Amino acid sequence: MQRRTHVLGLLALGLLLEGGVCWYASLESGSELETLRLAARFSGRLSFFAYLGSCFYFLQSQSNRKSGQLTLWFSVAFFAWVHLVHLGFLAANVIGNEVGLVPVKVLGGALAYSMILVYPFVMRRLP
Repeated sequence: MQRRTHVLGLLALGLLLEGGVCWYASLESGSELETLRLAARFSGRLSFFAYLGSCFYFLQSQSNRKSGQLTLWFSVAFFAWVHLVHLGFLAANVIGNEVGLVPVKVLGGALAYSMILVYPFVMRRLP
C-alpha cells in the first residue's frame, strides 16, 4: 500500500511540475501556439533533468543494493511519467503549429518513446 502512495505522489509531483512548465510558457509567450511550442521545449528540459536524477539514483543504488532498487525504480518511473507528459506537449505542438513531419524521424522517435515508457515495467523483472 505504501508503494502505491509513493507512485501516486510521484505522478502528482510530475503533473505539478509540468503544470508549472505550461504556466511559465504561457507567461513567456504571446499566443497559444507559441505557448505550445515553449511548453514542449521546456517540458523536454524537465524530462532531461528527471533523467539525470534517475542516473544519480542509479549511482547511489550501487552502494546500497537493497533500498537502492526501489529508489531506482521510483526515479525511472518518474522520468517515464514526465516524459509521457512531454510527449503530450510535443504532440500538441506538432498538431497546433502544423509542423512538418519526417517519417524516419517519427519512426525513430516512436521507438525511443516506447522504450522509455516500457523501461520501468521491464526493469522490475530484472534481477
